[in-house]
Amino acid sequence: MTARQLTRGILIAATTAVLGIGAMTAPAGAAPLPRPATQGNGGAVRLHTNVTSFGPARPAPQGSSTKENPAPRPETVVRPNYEKSTILYGPLNIGPYEAYQAWVDCPAGMVATGGGESNTSAGGIFPHDSYALDNGAGWQVTVSNNSSVSATYTVNAVCVNGLNSYRQVRGKDLLPANGAGGVAATCAPNELVLGGGGFSDTINNHAVTYPYPSANSWWYGMHNLDGVQRTITTQAMCGGYNGSYQVLNGSYSDVAPGHVATAVVYCPVGTSVTSGGGGGGDGTFITDSYPDPSEGWRVYAYNSTTSPGVVSADVVCVG
Repeated sequence: MTARQLTRGILIAATTAVLGIGAMTAPAGAAPLPRPATQGNGGAVRLHTNVTSFGPARPAPQGSSTKENPAPRPETVVRPNYEKSTILYGPLNIGPYEAYQAWVDCPAGMVATGGGESNTSAGGIFPHDSYALDNGAGWQVTVSNNSSVSATYTVNAVCVNGLNSYRQVRGKDLLPANGAGGVAATCAPNELVLGGGGFSDTINNHAVTYPYPSANSWWYGMHNLDGVQRTITTQAMCGGYNGSYQVLNGSYSDVAPGHVATAVVYCPVGTSVTSGGGGGGDGTFITDSYPDPSEGWRVYAYNSTTSPGVVSADVVCVG
């Protein structure tokens, strides 16, 4: 594990911003609007009804009580033999101090390259697991509501077809009790990292996931809040694609103490998102991470500290 991986996985380090910081609307000349997100099939299972060991229970956070959720905009079909759909399952209800596992299915003939969750809570809901189902059949998340206020959440999946190849690669490691770290899942040299995610064997964590292009890898890191050793697993979606490919790292936004803020990074005009991720600084925890309707990736984070924090977003684009 490199110093950069550990720092960026848990306490986001400073890297070069590729696009504007914290933009709330699509940049001028953003991709045109072909097709909106589609409501899909999925399911949800309640895991816990008293999520108190995850951290100190608290009421709704101070600061902003609402989050900007732009209206869906249609998506770009990049190449004649390539198709992408953003599939949603939700909104789903989650009560105070509850935890749920939920998933959304990709349409027949398509595979999941990315996904995540969005929610209506201003800093009360946290994602723990976010990863593709076996064989790319869909996307699954685990979320907990650590506040006294009910809210809703929605599972997002980026589903594609027209790839030359697709496979899932995993990396696994052990985290010490009350320790922080992460692990990469690496694609073969002749493959592209199309997306990724990760999971662990506990929900008592704060987790981040994002592309790590210089190592042809995907990274999933977490702070283990349990008093025992836990297993962490990273998943990378590896494959081939006949077209342009790029990973944009490091769109950053400041997060005031006790507030929620968002960072978003957009794919260049004429290209399309396959996956994304992001992270937060020390004490600034990810609350949402999902494909932005304007061909980008959006991340929200809540700053639980009394000092300024930061949230970052990263995106994988093909064209």
